[in-house]
Amino acid sequence: MRRRPIPFRIVGPLVWIAFFSVLPRGPARAADGLTPLTILGYGCWVQDLAAAEADSVPLRLYPLGRSPQESLLQGRPERLAATVRELRARERALTDAWDAAPYRTESSAVAAARGYRDVGEYETALQWYGTAQQAAGLALPVGPLAHEMFATAVLWGDSLRIDERFRDLMASGDLAASEGAAVVAYRHYLTRNDHTSLRRLLALASGQADRLTPALLFWQSYCLVADGRRAESVPLLLRLVAGAGSAADLESWQRVWVVRALPDGLYMADDSGAAALLYGMLAVQPAGEAPLWASYQLANFALRDGDFAGAAELYRRSAGAAPVAPWQLRAVALAGTADQLTSVGKGGRAP
Repeated sequence: MRRRPIPFRIVGPLVWIAFFSVLPRGPARAADGLTPLTILGYGCWVQDLAAAEADSVPLRLYPLGRSPQESLLQGRPERLAATVRELRARERALTDAWDAAPYRTESSAVAAARGYRDVGEYETALQWYGTAQQAAGLALPVGPLAHEMFATAVLWGDSLRIDERFRDLMASGDLAASEGAAVVAYRHYLTRNDHTSLRRLLALASGQADRLTPALLFWQSYCLVADGRRAESVPLLLRLVAGAGSAADLESWQRVWVVRALPDGLYMADDSGAAALLYGMLAVQPAGEAPLWASYQLANFALRDGDFAGAAELYRRSAGAAPVAPWQLRAVALAGTADQLTSVGKGGRAP
């Protein structure tokens, strides 16, 4: 029986694990908080970094979560007019024959709701979504129905309807059962800078952290960082990178954020050994801004530890060919400072 070869994307992290296991004690070795599974998972994420950096096309549009091919009927007035006529006819049929069994279904009401939503008649759409909820016999909307109702309220911009949808989400309790609606809530309150509502959502999710899906783990972590609670995001990010297949559930920009946020969070939580290990794995990637940022952070470690020559080299690498971010401009200045400190150290040595 032939043994299957180990996939290439797994080989790199295994080599890193073996390499770091023989390092002497120090900032890059003292990473006892990281398990081999976490390091392996993080290695898989960073090896996918180049593709994630290059892929900038959103896969799930906010707030509906639809693909670009299924986006709203914009710039097509003839199709819009035809759709409105179809909706009026459908509504008359549904209203006139609601007692008939073929029409007394959730799917027929949802179809009407989606039609009105797509032509911008959000109030009517929400009424039909409410009819769908009644037809399904649901006390509270859950799953895709909850998502579409919350998204439609956001599209409408009616704060009262948004509050109603948020109360339903909080009352349902299980965020994983209404993942789409929860993601809309995270993004809406973050965009609106509504700290009160956002913190209520964060508190609810914290009580069920073991049941959060990869998408909810990401948004919980992202919003915790935005709320200045970076240390609380670290356990969630560790779970995210260690989970098999988690990266496939996130968009490209989200994967890039995760590979930067995890070592940053460990650094801020005073776990410099674990942070340095992950920064080292990230810094060797061939392309993108994230490896440059990792080099910058490693340069800070080297400067702190008195390795001025190493710090200067890392600062120059992090600046790149053409600095575009403020921290890269700072890296150029710090490279010069590290060079001066290197010269001072050489000049002070005894012959």
